[in-house]
Amino acid sequence: MADTIMGLILLVPIIGALAVLFVKPPRVRAFSGGVAAVVTVLALWLTFLQWGNAPIDVSWPWIEGLGIEFSFRIDGLATIAMVVASALTALAIAFMPHEYKGKEVEQSSFYGWMLVFLAAMNGVAMAANAIQFYLFWEALLIPSTAMLAFWGDREDRGRIALKYFVYTHVGAVLILLAILWIFSVKGVTDIYAYREVLADVDPSILKVLIWLFVLGFGFKLAMFPFHSWLPDTYEAAPLPAAITMSGGMMGAGIYGIIRFVFTPFPTEIISQLSIPIMTLALITLYYGGIMAFAQKNLRRFLAYSSMSQMGYVLFGIGSAHGLGIGGAAFHIINHGVAKVLLFMVVAVIIYTTGKNRIDEISGLCTRMPVTAFCASVAALSLCGCPPLSGFQSEWMIFAGVASSGNTFFAVVAIAGAVLTSAYALSFVRYAFFGRPMQGAENIKEVPLNILAPMLVLALAAIIVGVWPAPFFEWVSGALGSLQLGI
Repeated sequence: MADTIMGLILLVPIIGALAVLFVKPPRVRAFSGGVAAVVTVLALWLTFLQWGNAPIDVSWPWIEGLGIEFSFRIDGLATIAMVVASALTALAIAFMPHEYKGKEVEQSSFYGWMLVFLAAMNGVAMAANAIQFYLFWEALLIPSTAMLAFWGDREDRGRIALKYFVYTHVGAVLILLAILWIFSVKGVTDIYAYREVLADVDPSILKVLIWLFVLGFGFKLAMFPFHSWLPDTYEAAPLPAAITMSGGMMGAGIYGIIRFVFTPFPTEIISQLSIPIMTLALITLYYGGIMAFAQKNLRRFLAYSSMSQMGYVLFGIGSAHGLGIGGAAFHIINHGVAKVLLFMVVAVIIYTTGKNRIDEISGLCTRMPVTAFCASVAALSLCGCPPLSGFQSEWMIFAGVASSGNTFFAVVAIAGAVLTSAYALSFVRYAFFGRPMQGAENIKEVPLNILAPMLVLALAAIIVGVWPAPFFEWVSGALGSLQLGI
């Protein structure tokens, strides 16, 4: 049963991407959204099958001459990444404020690329073979670059797409170097066999391999100083693609760095690199937060906010402590929910007011009360305000760092949370409170079909924050395969 579901999670979006080309334009979005919803149900089904059980393994012969198999492995960490990527893609397709102004253009090929993007994200989560993982990781670049280059919202979208491709491809090359280095020395590509075969390798070599993985995934996570592709990409990307990238693709990056750092390498080696990794994380956190606070462009504000949030993730990973790593894994869910919700709020503001700058909007609360509520939930969750979902992962990250003996770093990071509150709540204050902007009397709340995905995410942020026990158990189970505990 499980192996069939794994195959369907990959095949359904790929077949859907081909089939969508034959769907008539008025129905293409509903069809592709339905495909993404089916994949979400399959991912949830696989999660329930794996819950509390040993990881599920499936493999087939691939490159027999080199002893390389095409293999899948599903554990708690993989299910988190799959469910988040699938659910957020489905919501991104369902959410289309363009329709409110009658500007929706249904293009089958765009939604086909969206479904290919979803298949690649789930392939990253399921891959048990390092070469196979790399192919799926690189496959993320193809649909995302295509959507940015052909459907981007800026005239210079071609240049931005090229910049995005080059930056993230350089990171992928660093990951490939580490994978090939291990293969050349040990002849192994099974990710889950790495720890055993690397046990007798010189610790100095292991540290170099760890840095290759950290920096390689750091490009995708917009770690300082590899972040400059992010603001332009978020500003230019078409709305559904930007939403999926901000939640699903970032989640895949978090998954990748946790998987390739803590599956192959013992924590005693990783802990020796804690200080430099956490230092980079703090720089990323503060730089992204300061830049977000300084932005006037709404999409660039979201980009630097994501960068700052990835600083929290890297901080938890750098702790090399189960609690901190668990918080980073939990942040796949919480960042995805809060950031995608905030992205949807910004999109509604842009399409209802025609403004894309923070200093051009104000007093929208009375005209758009439901949107204001969703914005407040998203902002407070990003701030780590209880009882919303962001609080649950952030306290785990801070506690993990403190428990690892790095109390000073934990204090500095907690101070950074004040900066997060400053930029997130300032956005809500400027956009929804104060004197109504000129022309506010002509603005009204968007229809329910546009609000529905936003309300689903707002409800998710509240539920995860108020009742975190099952999600905490999900994350705790995910750490079991990493030989870590909370």
